[in-house]
Amino acid sequence: MNRVRWMRAKFPGSIRQIGKQLQKARFTADSGEGFVVDRIRDEYVEARYFERIAFQQSVSDPFGNTFVVERLDFRAVDFTLTKSFPELELRMAPRGLRGFTSGLLKASGFSMELEQHNVKLSKWISAIERELATKISIRAAVTSGIELQKGTKARIAVTGPADIRTGLAELVPNHPFELETVEIDFPFGKSSHKVVLTSDSGLRYSAKTPEEVISAIRAAFESTGATKK
Repeated sequence: MNRVRWMRAKFPGSIRQIGKQLQKARFTADSGEGFVVDRIRDEYVEARYFERIAFQQSVSDPFGNTFVVERLDFRAVDFTLTKSFPELELRMAPRGLRGFTSGLLKASGFSMELEQHNVKLSKWISAIERELATKISIRAAVTSGIELQKGTKARIAVTGPADIRTGLAELVPNHPFELETVEIDFPFGKSSHKVVLTSDSGLRYSAKTPEEVISAIRAAFESTGATKK
């Protein structure tokens, strides 16, 4: 499944200036970490961050003998940086972003501010409906913040063959809740498509999802504004 995630990034100067800073912090065989800048424009920078990771792995043969093997891996982050919301788009990013964020801060001379961005999923879904001019069904959801009694909160997952919002409302009547993750289903062209949205500004979709759909979801996200976590 393809993955996209957006973050907030504020930095002084122009896009071309930050692009040149990333070029100076380029990945080399000696450094083991750094950036490969693919494209610099007035409006955006497209680049990749690479981090070389060496580790040991234990393997056993059929006789029970254990061997330690030296392994080498390269962690990569493909990203686009702009001046407008959402400033930082990460594609197929690994779970751990510490090396990438540290490298980005260092390359900017520690003048950049990076923040996780949380989005209200109900607002994002409504914006997608407007962009695609279609009706969306929520087929699965993970919710949190359901207060059962004073000091006791629940987190639940709900799935169904049709839109689960009515069933969810009946399950927790008069209890506010937050959507953490949703799987949405909607028609586009002659097909039906499913994507997953997460409240930490994430999107997961199959390789068969049309680019027009991804562009519409991205535009819908941008329209949700710049509400910070």
